[in-house]
Amino acid sequence: MKQISKTPLELHRELWASGVFKRETQKEIGRRVKVNQGTVSRIAAGRFKRVSKSVLAVCKYAEINTVRSSGMERLRSLLATRNGLSDPEKKKLVDIIGLAVDLLERS
Repeated sequence: MKQISKTPLELHRELWASGVFKRETQKEIGRRVKVNQGTVSRIAAGRFKRVSKSVLAVCKYAEINTVRSSGMERLRSLLATRNGLSDPEKKKLVDIIGLAVDLLERS
């Protein structure tokens, strides 16, 4: 299956949501990923049109996946949460989704 990269806008949103720019200064992030502070500033502001090596380095540092996960991967991650659910109705729904995933993977 072909992997689809996230867009610059998606990565910018995820970088901000990660809190990396709130926890550390741009200068510190740049020092750690070996990118100058000005480049980190542009990444933080969302002023990038392509996913460069610098953007990838900051994403890696912030532990952001740059590839979109497939719908099946999302469903499998939902199935992994089943044991942590206390509501029996939610468990039933997750079981039904599990059956659907099994059927889709067989076809």
